[in-house]
Amino acid sequence: RFATLQSDKGQELLRLLGLPAQDFETFVLLERGAVFTKSTAALRIAKQLSGCWPLFALFGLVPRSLRDRLYDFVARHRYRFMGTAQTCRTPSATERDRFV
Repeated sequence: RFATLQSDKGQELLRLLGLPAQDFETFVLLERGAVFTKSTAALRIAKQLSGCWPLFALFGLVPRSLRDRLYDFVARHRYRFMGTAQTCRTPSATERDRFV
């Protein structure tokens, strides 16, 4: 399930987890009661995807401080790397059910 950190539910979860409620520069993964952020969250998600994405889990061998610096760099420059869109895609009915 998904929630934006700025939403009421996202803010409530951040407060419950004791995480900063104004830091929207990352995403948070809650998995079986454990909290993961930045590169660790991204790598845990990549392991669950199909194709070659699970290979990115090998970056888990790199110290977290270095991974998070790379994560921050990519996050800062994501529009330069991946471009922008004129419109946002609207989630389908099935996808909409996955948002909190």
